[in-house]
Amino acid sequence: MFDFNSQQLLDIVPDVLNNLEILESIEVSDNNKGYGYFDSSGNASYPTWLDFIEAVYNNDIYNWASLEKKGLDSEVVTKAIQELKSHKKYQCKQKIYCSRRFRVI
Repeated sequence: MFDFNSQQLLDIVPDVLNNLEILESIEVSDNNKGYGYFDSSGNASYPTWLDFIEAVYNNDIYNWASLEKKGLDSEVVTKAIQELKSHKKYQCKQKIYCSRRFRVI
């Protein structure tokens, strides 16, 4: 989106708003537990959203270094992880960030 000119940005606004409305309309059962990737029963393994985010850069869980062997530039992963860490202090300060409604699928 950063490469779009003003008109292109204006052109995509209706589609973006439509997608946000669709996401908002999805009912998420209060019976589901956890955050992160859902299992077949609709539950996720992390007790908080922040735990799930921190797992992404936990070397005991993910071996990002091995991706370089598969052709992924490690600098891309390093920058993404740094970006996640830089936002950690803002995580769960507002209810919307912690809501079950916004769990990652």
